[in-house]
Amino acid sequence: MNRTLLIGTLLWSLAIVMSSCRKAGVPSAPPVAPPQTYHESQTPRILSEWRSSSDGAVSVCAYVDKTTFGATESIPLRCALRNNTGKPLTILRPFGDRWYAQTSGISIVGPGGVVPYRGPIAGYVLGTGAFIELAPHTVTEGVIELKPDVFPSLGEKGLYTIIYTFLSGGYPHKTTPQNYWEGIITANPVSVLFK
Repeated sequence: MNRTLLIGTLLWSLAIVMSSCRKAGVPSAPPVAPPQTYHESQTPRILSEWRSSSDGAVSVCAYVDKTTFGATESIPLRCALRNNTGKPLTILRPFGDRWYAQTSGISIVGPGGVVPYRGPIAGYVLGTGAFIELAPHTVTEGVIELKPDVFPSLGEKGLYTIIYTFLSGGYPHKTTPQNYWEGIITANPVSVLFK
């Protein structure tokens, strides 16, 4: 009884604080969307250029929803990750390590050559939320926005090729799960046009 009362009081207090923050104009943290996960039999047709890991356990496929962009538009680059095994795997989500993805994992070549990353560099440690336990024969997806303000020559007119190198590693605890998969896969190239 006392425990139920305590939990109820804590929830009520939290609701009051959140309500006060909204009234005072304090922004709340954006909601974190759960990764989209589905069985491999439900894979959209756009995902056709799978690249597999050297052990065949995992495959990735990069894609964009559209291929033509205006000069100031960001490119939402998507990556699908498939567990090809008959057992669950604990693995880094696609773009689960955003800093690695932007600074080292994504290579962009445009009309003027390589498009360098010019955004901030952060010191950080991955949390367990960057990883997912992916069920057998399922697919999960992630997306990252490639913005012209951190890739300065992105947006100049012409054709660009984007290559994402997926790297699963850096589990945040000394003891990793038994089903932990580490490895690297270079995804299929994606081409976009800036008009």
